[in-house]
Amino acid sequence: MMMVMKKIKTFFGSRSLGFWFTVAAVVLSFVQLIVYAVAFSSPSLRSYGDWKTTFFSVIAVVLCVGLACFKYTERFAPVALTLFELISFYMFMLYGYMYFSTLFYNGISAEAISLMHYGYWLSIVLYVLTFALGIVAIYKKQSREEKTVAQGVTTE
Repeated sequence: MMMVMKKIKTFFGSRSLGFWFTVAAVVLSFVQLIVYAVAFSSPSLRSYGDWKTTFFSVIAVVLCVGLACFKYTERFAPVALTLFELISFYMFMLYGYMYFSTLFYNGISAEAISLMHYGYWLSIVLYVLTFALGIVAIYKKQSREEKTVAQGVTTE
């Protein structure tokens, strides 16, 4: 048991800021997935939702977590998350554009925005935050590099 705890401590202790941005993006992506699944399971919005949106969000989370677990693939984890969340957002817009076209038929106004269902505006906010964190995580290191000292060289 102590060996497992030591490995977990070493794993999380060797992580850099980019890894924590990736974790935050995964959490937001998972929350967005739950919001979408709950909001679009209601009978009034079921025709505007589609299983492909949920599918690509699940793929994004699972693939990101799987890639982040290994040293050789950890740098691809935020790329996979951001890419598959972008595809999920595309599906979200593809199947929801008719809702927006009927909602904003008379133009974009504060009244029309206030009539928007929580599932739409919350999903959009979560998608944008996930993209932002994912893009930042792509450009940050996922783990700290181990400092090695060449043999015969002393550091003071």
